[in-house]
Amino acid sequence: MNIGISREDKTLAVRSEYNSGLPARAKQLGGRWNKGRRAWEFDIRAEPQVRDLYLDIYGEWDDVATRDVTIRCTVGSEIVSADQSSLQLGGRVVARAYGRDSGASLGDGVLVESGSFYSSGSRKNWITAVKPGTVFRLFDVPERKARQLTQDPEWCDSVEIVEDAEVDTKSLEDEQVRTHMQCCVLRKTEASAPIPEVQLQP
Repeated sequence: MNIGISREDKTLAVRSEYNSGLPARAKQLGGRWNKGRRAWEFDIRAEPQVRDLYLDIYGEWDDVATRDVTIRCTVGSEIVSADQSSLQLGGRVVARAYGRDSGASLGDGVLVESGSFYSSGSRKNWITAVKPGTVFRLFDVPERKARQLTQDPEWCDSVEIVEDAEVDTKSLEDEQVRTHMQCCVLRKTEASAPIPEVQLQP
């Protein structure tokens, strides 16, 4: 499971990967963010509603039997994130930029078959973006969520479930290493760039 659930007396605590749509909906159910535990906490009596929320976003709960599958996603047009945010699909981070010139780092279990993700925007308000025609795979997606995405692919043009036998794990590792190295080089270059002198007007 990609989420962690604990029940203690009157409190239900849930840990999960960040999703931009979760905070507002969690608060509607009386949820409070516990920074120390890095978890949303709810009244235990709200579990049926909280369960529905996490099933909708992540496709998982501890009483729902599911298997993980691989999905293949095709992007039709250029997609950009909100300022200083990541691109997410099915409750998962697909790619994230850390600055205008940082490049985009892939999330866990992401393999780009063609096209690319990149960073853009301004120094203060950078974005994460994906080029038109990009095709990528997302591994370890709960089958329930994967089937939802085939019907509603969010910002992708299409999503299909593929057989795990088609997955080349070596290509995934190579792609993640290549992307990480590119981001490290860009950050180092940006950090070492000279600071322009400012001429003060008399």
